[in-house]
Amino acid sequence: MNYAINLLPPHLRTKTGLDTKHIVAGALIGVVLVCGGLFGFQLLQAQQAKRELGRVTQEIQVLQPVMQQAQKNETLKAQIGARTRILVQIEKERPVKWSDIIMQLGQATPDNLWITELANDANGNVIIRGGTNDIDTITKYANNLRQIPNIANVSFVGLAQTNLNEKAGGATAKGPEQPGLNIITYDLSIRLKGGAQR
Repeated sequence: MNYAINLLPPHLRTKTGLDTKHIVAGALIGVVLVCGGLFGFQLLQAQQAKRELGRVTQEIQVLQPVMQQAQKNETLKAQIGARTRILVQIEKERPVKWSDIIMQLGQATPDNLWITELANDANGNVIIRGGTNDIDTITKYANNLRQIPNIANVSFVGLAQTNLNEKAGGATAKGPEQPGLNIITYDLSIRLKGGAQR
């Protein structure tokens, strides 16, 4: 192994390796480059955010008329709802016309059934009296009445059966033998919807 010793004074010696100045300068350059990179990245992000903000602003401007129309529609919907509630209340309180009720009672009447009397009871219900020769016809009539919108309640008040071949005293009428003719009289109670009846 060969060893060399440099005996020259320090200012004449050939410098090997990095000097402290160079290390500090390199570190400073590195810091400047890193800071520059970070600044450039932040600048790029700021530009992207600015472009995104511009795009969103344009979309808001485009959607502004739609949003205004939606607000007008909501206001209109609320007004229509309020008017509908008022009309429903008026319909509930509107008096029922007797002419309409009588026409509807007639339309609901099945064959072989007749009405002899309409009257009001103390509770404000309408009593329908009449007759038929078949009890099933009365049931059918009651079901028909339940389908009428102006009628809220239908109930049986009374049923009676009468044999027309019997005399008032209970004796059978004289003459040829005839099949019994039974008449069923009925009383139905109905309640009308709406306000006071007229």
